[in-house]
Amino acid sequence: MLKENLGGIWKMKALRSGNLYDVNVPGTLIEMLIEKKLIEDPYVVDNQKEIEEFFKEDYELTRMLQITGEHLREDEVDLVFYGVDTIADIYLNGELLSSIDDMHRTYRFSIKGLVRPGANELKLVLHSPYKYIEEAKASQTGNDDGSHLIRKAHCSFGWDFAPKLPDMGIFRDVELQSYSKSRIVDVIVKQYFDEDGVTLYIDPILKIVDNIPIDIEVLFGNQQPVRTMIRMPKAGKTMTEIGENTIEIPVDRPQLWWPHGLGDQYLYDLTIKVSKAGKLYDKKSMRIGLRTMEVSTEEDQYGKEFAFVVNGVKVFARGANYVPQDAIYTRINKEKTEELIKAAHYANFNCLRVWGGGYYPDDYFYDLCDQYGIIVWQDLMFACKAYELDDHFERNIIAETKDNVRRIRHHACLGLLCGNNEIETAWENWDSFADNPRRLKADYIKIFEYLLPKAVRKMDEDTFYWPSSPSSVGSFDHPEKEQVGDTHLWDVWHGGKAFDEYTKHSPRFLSEFGVQSYPGIKTVSSFCELSDRNVFSKAFESHQKDPKGNARIMAYMSENFLYPSKFEDLLYISQILQGMAIKTGVEHFRRIRGICMGTLYWQFNDIWPGVSWSSVDYFGRYKALHYMAKRFFEPISQSLVLEPPVEKKYGKLTHNEIAVTPYVVNDSADSTGVKCRLTMYDMDGREIAHYDESAHVLPGKVHKFGPRDFSRYIERNGAENVYVDAAFEYTDKRLRHETYVFLPYKHLALKDSNIKVSIEEKEDLFNITLESDTFTPFVMLDLKDGDGIFSDNVFDLTAAVPQTISIKKEDIKGVDIADEETLKNQLLLSSINKAGGLKQNLSFDDSQEAADAQS
Repeated sequence: MLKENLGGIWKMKALRSGNLYDVNVPGTLIEMLIEKKLIEDPYVVDNQKEIEEFFKEDYELTRMLQITGEHLREDEVDLVFYGVDTIADIYLNGELLSSIDDMHRTYRFSIKGLVRPGANELKLVLHSPYKYIEEAKASQTGNDDGSHLIRKAHCSFGWDFAPKLPDMGIFRDVELQSYSKSRIVDVIVKQYFDEDGVTLYIDPILKIVDNIPIDIEVLFGNQQPVRTMIRMPKAGKTMTEIGENTIEIPVDRPQLWWPHGLGDQYLYDLTIKVSKAGKLYDKKSMRIGLRTMEVSTEEDQYGKEFAFVVNGVKVFARGANYVPQDAIYTRINKEKTEELIKAAHYANFNCLRVWGGGYYPDDYFYDLCDQYGIIVWQDLMFACKAYELDDHFERNIIAETKDNVRRIRHHACLGLLCGNNEIETAWENWDSFADNPRRLKADYIKIFEYLLPKAVRKMDEDTFYWPSSPSSVGSFDHPEKEQVGDTHLWDVWHGGKAFDEYTKHSPRFLSEFGVQSYPGIKTVSSFCELSDRNVFSKAFESHQKDPKGNARIMAYMSENFLYPSKFEDLLYISQILQGMAIKTGVEHFRRIRGICMGTLYWQFNDIWPGVSWSSVDYFGRYKALHYMAKRFFEPISQSLVLEPPVEKKYGKLTHNEIAVTPYVVNDSADSTGVKCRLTMYDMDGREIAHYDESAHVLPGKVHKFGPRDFSRYIERNGAENVYVDAAFEYTDKRLRHETYVFLPYKHLALKDSNIKVSIEEKEDLFNITLESDTFTPFVMLDLKDGDGIFSDNVFDLTAAVPQTISIKKEDIKGVDIADEETLKNQLLLSSINKAGGLKQNLSFDDSQEAADAQS
């Protein structure tokens, strides 16, 4: 097969003005407008509003195809579009080839009979998404804004984390493909496990152009190639798709694929070649992992469980919700995506939910999830809308579902296919759905419980299908019921309830919950001028898409912290609040493992630089939550609980018995021993009391240590003057610490800390040791002019326990740090003190340098 990428320079013409521009393909309208300086960057201040008029115009994209004799000697010539956003008429040499209207689809056209030798004009007329919606509204009902009427990423029309930028263009590759005899349309791979091992059943789906016998060769791992021949059932030239030639491959000594934290992610290379008499016609390569993947919904004493089961092992899903990485889609690439998936791996994720209000990621997203052991919960691209079903819409959504399921089904990471985001619960619980015609509710059932599951099963019989998120089972049967299915829990944040509200819930699988935070000062500086550095400024508020977001952050801040005096400290404390909230929830949900089997917080990443629920911001910078997630998502983790629950407010405790209870959760594949020491200290690190206990924790189990009553010590010293440190020492010598305070941080008798820092340079990293003379909560390290990923961060630094963390030289970006002295000049530290938040003046230990100089 001859493949020619048609990317590069195309001509774009604005049809209303007649202006003509050179543009890159893949590329988008926004990219062109920025490059030609026709607009200011829509990500800066409130420029996003200035671009809206451009989306109300139509555009023409053209380029010339050079068709040679080499192309024409082949039996077939196809034109393939892998991603067009969104409404377009495609012309070839002035003749209409097709009208397309779905950014989620791949479009293939046979054009051999339409091209001529030499130059051929390919033209796309891109139509305004706004005009398309207005025309579609005339024949549709419902009370929505109309963005559901176009098969385009819904969040491109604005969301509570996303700007309103409904871009246009060719955002993925365009190819010219010429071939003869046969083309590989698809490859179906089935895995059969028994006591003897694994057998693969490989079924190549071919488009046959000629009736000659075709040789197929399958190469799997390091095993000997398997060859077979396909004979067409009919004589004469034909074009047909067949799938009746299954090739069986027993796997020698199979190595299994496991999610992150349970084992290795072993992947095998699989290549299928189609040839005749030594001439290769086509080939397809992929990497597959050997595993079984199920979702258990068995009845139990709590209702019905909802759990991923991989290779027979129930997996507690730890992770977050993935949203589009950029509102300008062509800015996304494999390198940026790998950094993001590595961030998930860093934070001990084993699962990501691809949210249904965006678009289907590129192939490399799933390749990377395979590689890093991240189970993918894949929403189909429907969210929060009431869809009206007609014949064209039905054909479109079935085709797009088949396209994408076919594309991703072979991936080891694929764990679940979900029909939509929040539409079932919207019909039952949202005021905004109350005025929709009831027949649209019947359309919902037909789409998500009949048409789409049927389309999914046709492409993939093995992957579990779930109608909606959240859902109990479908058919509007109490979709928010916690005893069955998956749950979205928004009593905290949207409901305004305190963080400990999470501990009052026992969902079977929590697929959404979250709290907003502000990005750090370096990210804020990318979209705000110095004069705009106020969260209520026009520029800043244009990057806060939740209308009540700032008010909620301030409310939670007032409950927990003193109001900070500096803008940068306000940003920092918002991130601490977010981390505290999600930590409270995750630790509780992990403690009830067996009832709950998954927590995916909202959200993992950002679509642009702004205020959101993310733990990794638009530029890839880790917020406080992400560093905290590394600890609370660790396969073997620990937490502290006050039992019985005690109300903490106004500087007082409302219960006489104040017992701290440690827990250890073991999600790993191995058992572990653990020694736990609970120690109460005063703020200066003087020990008041301690308790010791040991335990052995089996895989998949939770161990609750005995509660330890600190009431008399609190009464004697005052709750504002003490904290508890829990040291957990595991069999493998890992040492983990958790701290517990008995009052909101605003009521603690915190002091201004003096922190001594020593830095040791190694070949590939720097070790940084921190010591404090007093209890210093939420120490967060950063670099002044660059970015770095620390081995640990956002931790409580106690007077009793120094902390050593490291930063790899390869993880330092944006600044050249050549030695210890350079790092000293770059290192920043934030923490909570009596004034609320503080950038510390660090005291560096130069004793080692002085000794080196003397020697």
